[in-house]
Amino acid sequence: MLETYLFLESVAKQFNEVVLETKIIKLPSGEPAKLRIELIDGSFADVWVSISGKYSYQWDRLETDGTIYR
Repeated sequence: MLETYLFLESVAKQFNEVVLETKIIKLPSGEPAKLRIELIDGSFADVWVSISGKYSYQWDRLETDGTIYR
């Protein structure tokens, strides 16, 4: 899983006009849980990927305009 998150992180970093920071958030066991992408407008996107390859994302704009996109 870590390789997948590292790849997604490298893709996100290519968009440095809008991406401030990326962080792989880990579980207490050390396994990666999700990728957080912080954006210049104060919002962030979280990306989850399962071992089977299914994924989910959430764009949290609560601090900017009160919305969340899933």
